[in-house]
Amino acid sequence: MSPHPRNIKLLFALILLLLVYIARQKRFEQQYFDRYLEHPRGGDSTKSKFQTEVDKWVKCMEKDLYVDRESWYYVRFATERCKNASIFLNVPIMKLETNVEYQTGIRSYDMFIATKKEPFVFVTIGNYTDSRTRKNMTDELPTDLKTYGTHLNSSNIYWDYGSLANYLNQSESAGIGHFSTYLKTQVNHKVIDLISIKEEVNNYKIFHEISRMGKLDENGQIVCQIEIRLAPPTSQTIKHLMAGLSLIFNDSRYVLLSFHNLELFLVNYEHQECRGKYLAPYI
Repeated sequence: MSPHPRNIKLLFALILLLLVYIARQKRFEQQYFDRYLEHPRGGDSTKSKFQTEVDKWVKCMEKDLYVDRESWYYVRFATERCKNASIFLNVPIMKLETNVEYQTGIRSYDMFIATKKEPFVFVTIGNYTDSRTRKNMTDELPTDLKTYGTHLNSSNIYWDYGSLANYLNQSESAGIGHFSTYLKTQVNHKVIDLISIKEEVNNYKIFHEISRMGKLDENGQIVCQIEIRLAPPTSQTIKHLMAGLSLIFNDSRYVLLSFHNLELFLVNYEHQECRGKYLAPYI
């Protein structure tokens, strides 16, 4: 006996309701997860749990900066202490020691947060990482890795490296533009997962370029992780370095998770594209 048409309609209606329920449940779970990141359980619901931790970190760093604003050395120790005093302690930073000596007897590191999530856009500036370390690094990253660089051996493109190197090496008085111009013209991606600058940076206006309302914002580009190697500051440039670091601490965009000798490692917590991929899984 064939099923009654009314029963068939009822069956289809039940299936439709089930599909709607599943879709709404997935949406609810995602909203709950987002709300968990944005709001603490109990307490002041006007401030997110995440922002509370960020504020704690900023206050810690600023307190240490004001101890001695003429000496950047203390910032290195403060970076580790303030990270350990916040939820960012849970974020696993990979530090791969290279065969390259940054200074006599001091090894350079490649620093990044590993992921297998695609897409992954990797920009290298400067050719200071040995091939063994670079292979170990890429083994921790997605197979479909898109790499852009400023030297022939690093990627599928080559740009006027001399121009960019001159910009990074020039003093504070140098005009800005080359760093953001390179990213805009040669890296055709809105989200850049990792930038590794192995050229010694002496132009601290790079901090303004990556900060809010900076040149990267004008480009419409987002950088999730950035490793910057600094040139040793002088008595004339130290105040500019401290001003750049202070801007980063108060800009509500990057958290400084490592300061190894003169190599900084910053992670973007402002944009969801970065926070959800590199910070949220560990918080």
